[in-house]
Amino acid sequence: MKGRAEFALEAATLLAKLLDDPIEPVRDSALQALVAIGPRAIPSAVSVLTNGGPEGRDKAVAVIVQLLAKDNEKKDALNELKPFQTQIASLLDDKAAPIVGAGITLLGLMGQDAEFAKPQILKKIRDPQFATIAAIVVGSFGEGAVQSLLDILKDKDANLRASAAFALGQVGVDGRLALMESITMRRSAPSISAMDKFRFGNNAKSAVPSLITALDDESIKVRLMATVSLGRMKGDAIAAIPALGKAAETNDENLKSLAEEAIVRIKETPKNVK
Repeated sequence: MKGRAEFALEAATLLAKLLDDPIEPVRDSALQALVAIGPRAIPSAVSVLTNGGPEGRDKAVAVIVQLLAKDNEKKDALNELKPFQTQIASLLDDKAAPIVGAGITLLGLMGQDAEFAKPQILKKIRDPQFATIAAIVVGSFGEGAVQSLLDILKDKDANLRASAAFALGQVGVDGRLALMESITMRRSAPSISAMDKFRFGNNAKSAVPSLITALDDESIKVRLMATVSLGRMKGDAIAAIPALGKAAETNDENLKSLAEEAIVRIKETPKNVK
């Protein structure tokens, strides 16, 4: 006799096929039914996400995200998702931007288990569509990502240098918790305050000299991102105060404000206090 769990898996398999149904109300009903099944629906949703049609893939993402957003089910949902990390990583090569974004986010939610995909995620930092979310995920890998980001900070493309400068400020943040909060709050990316709240690891202290140099970058975007990241490193960026003081004298109001804020944050927080 079949148990409850076996029935749930069979139901999830059948319902997942309806995510690609040509009739939208059918797709929506299947989505809600899969969410009601709970984390056991994750494997079926992943199958559609990696092999389904455009409509079905979008609904499969919604199933996974809704399950991850439930406080009482997100732990089990993540456990169900982990065996499919290779399939999730393959989404980063997809032609559909929403699917690529979903892939980056899901890898970020896997935390250190997804570090194998770091080279692929670093490539996405080079794409303006995904630079912010990719920077958050790469930063959550910790010190192991710093050298790669420093290399990008020397790139000829100002947008790439800015993305790298921003990402260096994410090192030490638990990207899983920040991303989870953004999903729960239905945001496209975590807020700065959320990322500060989940800063539990060490900052990228070795990157401070390079970020100080970036304060003189010809691109205002790079200077802004370097300023933000130095401020977020707080006491570990004490050496940046003179350069930030110079930046605070600029005519650019955004840079002036950020530099002044960064100086305050650095002075108020001792080294190694997050």
